[in-house]
Amino acid sequence: MSKSQSSRKIRKIKPWITSGLVTSIKNRDKLNMKIKKDPSNHKLISYYKAYRNKLTMLIRKAKEQSYVNKVENCQGNGRVIWNVINELSRRKVDTTTGLPINEIIKDIYPTSTPKDYLNLVNSYFATTGKRLVDNNFSNSTNNIQSNFGINTNNKSNTSSNFKLDTIGSHEVKNILNNLNNNSAPGVDGYTALFFKQTGDNVILPIVHIINCSVTNGTVPDELKVARIVPIHKKGDKTDFTNYRPISIVGILAKILEKIIKNQLLDYLERDKLIFTGQYGYRKNVASVPLNDIKFLRELKKYEEIDKIVSEVAINKCINHLYYLTDECAAFALFDESIDIDIKVMMANKINEQTNIDEPEVYAKKLNLKINEITTFLSKPDKKILISLLSPKSTNIFHRFKIEKFLHIHPSKWLNSSAYQKGKTIIEQLRIVNDSAERGVKLVEDYNNSITRDKNQK
Repeated sequence: MSKSQSSRKIRKIKPWITSGLVTSIKNRDKLNMKIKKDPSNHKLISYYKAYRNKLTMLIRKAKEQSYVNKVENCQGNGRVIWNVINELSRRKVDTTTGLPINEIIKDIYPTSTPKDYLNLVNSYFATTGKRLVDNNFSNSTNNIQSNFGINTNNKSNTSSNFKLDTIGSHEVKNILNNLNNNSAPGVDGYTALFFKQTGDNVILPIVHIINCSVTNGTVPDELKVARIVPIHKKGDKTDFTNYRPISIVGILAKILEKIIKNQLLDYLERDKLIFTGQYGYRKNVASVPLNDIKFLRELKKYEEIDKIVSEVAINKCINHLYYLTDECAAFALFDESIDIDIKVMMANKINEQTNIDEPEVYAKKLNLKINEITTFLSKPDKKILISLLSPKSTNIFHRFKIEKFLHIHPSKWLNSSAYQKGKTIIEQLRIVNDSAERGVKLVEDYNNSITRDKNQK
């Protein structure tokens, strides 16, 4: 055997394939060769099928456990989690970023200079917000908040005014330590790793700069400079309207942003100033399935006030129903706002399901058409939630080995270690209302890639 052939065989061995599994795989292949030589030996064929199926199950469990360990070791780190997902789903990450400017200017704008073209792109992105409002809503946005029952001036909740506080070195250290070493630097080129390596030498100057900014109510112009990277979303790569601009700021700006965000979020949560339907980018993924149903109902109800706005909003919303899949609906078992009697019905339905003969294909989101909304919302919210459950709803519990609490009464769940473990896992997921709905979709991709791959080697 040549060296290249040997290396190729080594690369095929996955981390979850133990030496015992390697031996079993070889035995399986030997049996397969014997069958090819003696295809009429039915006893051998029967033995081979039983051996092959048992081995496939063992390999699947080994792979599953390997990725369970990987996900748990991520400890809520979004970038690391997505690296695991990309590995699981075998996604090809597009390493080419940015617009192919030279190609575009040559073929489409031959009379323009790169600077002229980039000014055109910048103008388009800078007016995106205004253009979306003008095209979709025009004058129909008047009183939308009040018509949805959102009281933005709820004086009963405003027990105190928001005020930014100065900070200490420990806050800067905590934020800096949680920054990813591999995150892209700003225009200054300094990475998070650089600041971490310099240690206490930079902590006090950073604290001083941030406290001056907080005290004076101004942000230094240097911190406002960002490096804009256009990320391709879909369609023709030479059309800049198919790109999303991402602003990459420097590490110091990131620290200031996180300090302001933490203080503002603490204030909003403490005084209960955030509308209950606003749950994007907040840590409470257990409440999302029910909130999505309620939000759809509110959008449909708004049809009585402005049908155009209602249809535009619903059409946008139904493209992002990643939380209403049969598996993600089970997250609601950890939603404290749901009554025990509803959880009893949910648990009973899940326990009645069997997963033996189900095809292992997972929907990424609930597919609803706008003409199906009325039928979908014909039942009460919590009944809809129960109806979303299916055989696949059990998979999230089996993957993390926390299914035991499903067999006890919900009134005793708080005393169950399996329930507490599941709650901790769910709380680590942050809700992100984006094209991937990353906070929850990672679990779907995780399950999908484990069970769909038939070649387990």
